[in-house]
Amino acid sequence: MGKKGKGEGKGKGKGSAKKKNKEAEQEAANQLLLQDLKNLRVLYTQQSQHFITEPMATVVNRINKAIVNVEVIDKLIITSQPMSLNDMYALTTSVQTYNALNAICLWMVTLDLKALEALSKLFALHQNMATLHLIECGITESMSEVLASIPRNAKALTTLVVDHNPLRSSGLANLFLGIREHRTGTTLMRVSAKYCDCGWECCEGIASTLSKNQSIEELDLTGNRIGNIGLIPFSRALAQNKTLKLLNVASNQISDRDEPPISTLDTSVNTGAENTGLETLDLRGNHVGDKGGECLLEMLKLRKQAVSAKRAEPLLVHITERMREELFEKIWEVNSAMRDMVKKKGGGKKGKGKGKKKVSLRQCTRLCQN
Repeated sequence: MGKKGKGEGKGKGKGSAKKKNKEAEQEAANQLLLQDLKNLRVLYTQQSQHFITEPMATVVNRINKAIVNVEVIDKLIITSQPMSLNDMYALTTSVQTYNALNAICLWMVTLDLKALEALSKLFALHQNMATLHLIECGITESMSEVLASIPRNAKALTTLVVDHNPLRSSGLANLFLGIREHRTGTTLMRVSAKYCDCGWECCEGIASTLSKNQSIEELDLTGNRIGNIGLIPFSRALAQNKTLKLLNVASNQISDRDEPPISTLDTSVNTGAENTGLETLDLRGNHVGDKGGECLLEMLKLRKQAVSAKRAEPLLVHITERMREELFEKIWEVNSAMRDMVKKKGGGKKGKGKGKKKVSLRQCTRLCQN
């Protein structure tokens, strides 16, 4: 019994020593982190003085919070406040060597051309900057070539959001030209350009990028004016694209009053079913009635057959209730059937969600529309 007690004592001693080593390592890591944050605070203050501007309270408060909580700053959000060119220079020159930062979000912050150039330079130099939000920043079509330089030269960009900027058609076409011209192959996965006052004229340029792109998985063009004409280039691109999973063209003045371009969409999606990875198509807020609904139903039926034969991924199409009730129900029945195929394919734990109320896909789409 005595010997056993000695062995247990030795085991506890080893465990205690290991715990102390881990704590010491963590403390050392925390000290390094704190030093980096303090250096960043000092550098930002110095750069603000150099560029003859006051440090932005939002930035200073974020750094101070990170110091108190001993945490890295991986995202910087600046919203609803003026940001001068000198403010931008002070910020970008301070964070360009702070590798923990991987996202900058500017929401309702008006930028001029020079400020946008400074931001572009930061993304070209920074090793880990993956996300950029420029929402309602007053970026116009005349500034679009500088905007395009961001995805053209960025080292690590995966998400680009430029919603609510008056880029118009030529500006958005320039942006996608920049994506297409990335020197080593873009890493961009998500692009959102909602409510940018863009018409059908930009769609050939976007489609040209999509037909060759190997990285973009999500494209959101909600609230523009691509119309029936603009949907045709997308149809051609979808027959060639292998990576796009979500295409959102909600509220884009698409209708089936004339010969519906939805029929060309049907052909491209199903002819290239083995190639396309498209999983979600959002057509909500458009004038798609019975004529377009029939095309969508046939498209989904063919896609369901391809899914059953394991030649394609399931496709979910979001629609509005501008068609007759019976047709709407049939479309959602096929949507539901493909969703169930995914569940069976993925398996899942028995009894999971037992007792919970089920929400139908139709209820989901109604909730999203409200």
